[in-house]
Amino acid sequence: MKIVTIGAGAHAALTHGPALAAIAQEDPAVELAAVCDVRRERAEEFSRQFGYRRTYADYEEMLDAEAPDGVTLLSSESMTFRIGSAVLRRGIPLLLEKPPGRNSAEHEQLLRAYQLRRTPHLIAFNRRYMPLVSRARRLWRQLVPPEKLQSVRCDFYRHNRHDPDFSTTAIHGIDLAAYLAEASYTDFRISLQRNGKGECTAISLWSGMTGGSCAQFLFCQQSGCSFERVHMASEHYAMTLELPALGTCDIPGRIVLYHRGGLLREIPMEGDARSCRPFLLGGFYHENLAFIDMLKKKNFDGRNADLERVLSVIRVTEAVSSSILPAGLCQMES
Repeated sequence: MKIVTIGAGAHAALTHGPALAAIAQEDPAVELAAVCDVRRERAEEFSRQFGYRRTYADYEEMLDAEAPDGVTLLSSESMTFRIGSAVLRRGIPLLLEKPPGRNSAEHEQLLRAYQLRRTPHLIAFNRRYMPLVSRARRLWRQLVPPEKLQSVRCDFYRHNRHDPDFSTTAIHGIDLAAYLAEASYTDFRISLQRNGKGECTAISLWSGMTGGSCAQFLFCQQSGCSFERVHMASEHYAMTLELPALGTCDIPGRIVLYHRGGLLREIPMEGDARSCRPFLLGGFYHENLAFIDMLKKKNFDGRNADLERVLSVIRVTEAVSSSILPAGLCQMES
């Protein structure tokens, strides 16, 4: 099974590279055939570090030469929709990094490319694949039914982040809340806080969801702490997830369960911040493994295609981006 990778930047080297190397070491059937980057020397370093056999500077040349079974796309956000669309049109199964288009127009291009051949794909929303999130979903399903999920609250805090558009990080929380609720967004309200320089420092978002539940978000990119926490609540149960996201203070993470107003159980994840492998705790290993398993078992279900399922996530994220950026900048960056 030949896997090729497009994009060998710092994020890829920290997360997907070691994840794929670990999978290939565990499974001799997986061949890391080639890696491509516009900077050839970066592709060569990535190849040496993670065991790829060949390097390229042109992704189309690589796809023609290698005829891969699957592609992992780890390019810059500005290139994801162009390269992803080209791969999907070729009918090559694809794991693509988020966001799946920076706006609805780019997402629509990816979606049209998928619909031409119904090409198997996954979006690399790594929070979905965190072992902590998988365990929390199982626990919720075991404990809570038949109670209805009433709300999901998601808080993303960062220290000293000055991104002009924090929506490219916020999309992780927006997707995760929809994933945990197994719902889509129906409507939303957004309010912002800015500092004296005009920078957006906090984003407050409320969204209604199919099924009658709601989601609330607070994204603070300039605060005295750095963490990601999710709170789920029904009438008698509640659950808090302290996510082990890269660069945050909750590694290796914890799940806290509540029942009828009291503490029910605390479940710390194993390990500590120094010994834990970020690519494993952060979900990167398991999202790549899910992609490899999809290729092996040929079990892609078009009814659950990620590019179709995340339509409401893209709409909400685009609205957040449009609220943050000065008038006209969204159009320029599109």
